Amino acid sequence: MKKYDKISYEYDFGDSWQFTIEVKKTVDYDKNYPTIKRYKGDYCPIDDVGGTWNLMELTAYKRGEIDSLSDYLMEWLDYLEEFDQEETQELLKEYCSYERVNNESKM
Repeated sequence: MKKYDKISYEYDFGDSWQFTIEVKKTVDYDKNYPTIKRYKGDYCPIDDVGGTWNLMELTAYKRGEIDSLSDYLMEWLDYLEEFDQEETQELLKEYCSYERVNNESKM
């Protein structure tokens, strides 16, 4: 990929979470998997929470920006997880290694 290339990614087709991954910089690199250098956002999406508006309300509550939540959203609060860059990096590494080995075995 080249600088400023973008990948669109849709997650949870019911709620239609849409993400854009943009290449900000390319460098000579000795690894065979991508790395995450920066990201925006604090929390991961939650399946079937009711879309971005509900996630935004949950995160605002968690940050102390609002004082209360509906009973419905209070039930979802335990599912709210902070984005873990290290864990995600390890998953990318494992996925890319698996894909590479799997694709090479098909040749």
